[in-house]
Amino acid sequence: MLSSDRGWSARRPYVEAVITDSMCEIQQRQAVDGTSLGAFRPAEVLDLEISEADEWTQAQRNSLNQLNLLAGDREQLEWIPYRFRYVYRCAFERCSGHRQTIIDWEIKQAYRRWSREYPDDWAGRIRAKWLDELCAPDRDTVFFVGNQFGAPKGFLVLGVYWPPKQRADQLGLLQV
Repeated sequence: MLSSDRGWSARRPYVEAVITDSMCEIQQRQAVDGTSLGAFRPAEVLDLEISEADEWTQAQRNSLNQLNLLAGDREQLEWIPYRFRYVYRCAFERCSGHRQTIIDWEIKQAYRRWSREYPDDWAGRIRAKWLDELCAPDRDTVFFVGNQFGAPKGFLVLGVYWPPKQRADQLGLLQV
């Protein structure tokens, strides 16, 4: 596991190596070569929407209930009754904006825990963490996105990388 100590310096080289200019570029690449994963810095995160989610379809329930001969009893997945979406603009100059569902395990787990511990304030806590903290002006926020085989043009936010922003002298751009 790579530490987040010292401004996440151990993680930075791996993330920087895969960052593209914008979500719009990832969508353009998908149309040309089938790109299905990407990472980029959002230019401006406008909102975190929390809305009611559709219940699982019967086909999804059937898939969840399939037995696995190699695994013993397994815990049933808990349905999360809410959908979380980022609304943002990427760095592409003609970007008309994006609204993408977040499927990151951490936001779902935060909902599970906080809806039990803080039933009257779980949504405020999620907004504070995923909007106000992870996308704060002092953070160098990167969204990891991916699509699904059945919906190649519909990208989802898979996770967020949010180290503190670094000054130019910390990046080695200036001699001190």
